[in-house]
Amino acid sequence: MTCELLVVPPHEDDPRLIPGAKALSGEPRKVPPGLCDGGPRALLDLDTPRTRAAAGARRAFEAWQELASAHPPGRAFGAIRVRHLAAPENYAQAQAVEDYRTQLVIAVCLDKPELEELVGGDPIARPSDDLEGLLRHAMDSALPSNALLTLEGRWLDIANADRRRYFNDYLDALPADAYAVRVLYHG
Repeated sequence: MTCELLVVPPHEDDPRLIPGAKALSGEPRKVPPGLCDGGPRALLDLDTPRTRAAAGARRAFEAWQELASAHPPGRAFGAIRVRHLAAPENYAQAQAVEDYRTQLVIAVCLDKPELEELVGGDPIARPSDDLEGLLRHAMDSALPSNALLTLEGRWLDIANADRRRYFNDYLDALPADAYAVRVLYHG
């Protein structure tokens, strides 16, 4: 995942775009053409990363549904780990991991690296029946950000699904000439 923003073609050379200048080390940063750290909202392509994220989430959902429907249901790792947390001296963490990994549906998934990469670490734990919710979550998470400074000067941490949705809705509602800029900061 990139931290830069996509530029709406054919505006890659628009002087209002803010290119990445320096890396954290202070070295010059080479930002590939078509990417920037910000600019007027109308020049930023916020939809392509969202569309790609939704397509990836749909592929993962469908692949997992197909695999899971062909095997007995499994238990999410968190459900297995509860036993370890309740009595770690009687049920080791390593045993919980082994019990999770040897469930047929998980073992088959782990046996297919491309599928494991697509569906992620604990696909059983994800809500599997709400495709629209998964797609919205993927789209809201596509534009990486930890915080938002609004035009009104309000700072918001983007720490949960509701805040991510607000962040995306806020960006979409900005006037076309308002600047949206990604800033790397630390406190």
